[in-house]
Amino acid sequence: MRSFFRSLVLTYIMFISLAFTATAQDSRSYENLVITGVDLYSKGEYAAAKAVLENVVKGDPSNDAAIYYLAMIAAFENDVELAETYFQTAADLDPDNFWYRYRIAKLYALTDRQELAIDMYKKMLEDFPKEQDLYFELVEMYIAQKEYEIALDVMDEIDDVIGVTEALAMYRFNILRVLDRADEAYESLKKYNDRYSSPYVLTALADYEMSM
Repeated sequence: MRSFFRSLVLTYIMFISLAFTATAQDSRSYENLVITGVDLYSKGEYAAAKAVLENVVKGDPSNDAAIYYLAMIAAFENDVELAETYFQTAADLDPDNFWYRYRIAKLYALTDRQELAIDMYKKMLEDFPKEQDLYFELVEMYIAQKEYEIALDVMDEIDDVIGVTEALAMYRFNILRVLDRADEAYESLKKYNDRYSSPYVLTALADYEMSM
């Protein structure tokens, strides 16, 4: 009897081992296919890349990398609805991936859904506070919406998180001028130049003084 149970246990262990090995092999196979698909995508062979990546997703629906590149191909083909679905699926599978969520935000912006884009940027900044480009792109979106006061508030956040930069100083200067707050604009730029002595800012100050 003991021999029978020992044989049964060994058979079970072998079965589990074989199943694990097969799963690992499948995983490596899908990873290799994703690499192939991405390589085809980077070469502009979108139809071939799409075929390979769709095959991956068919066998491994949770492969977020394959889904992401299918989204990129859909975006290239101007299939906005499909691209958004794929991007969102990839982001749901890996919420910590910056690029998945960033592409959704960019897609919103490119399809004139600015409020959704802004909301996405704000949520991303909570999770990725050191991503400088997010701040500047958010500022640009507020400026495009003519929400200048909010843009200035975001610039204050950038000052706190990243520090003052020449580009930011010029951004603030130009927005304050649009808001007819010329004296404040001049003082903000002068304050920056007193601390960092930028030739570009000096030129802007000189031009402004001459215009006055």
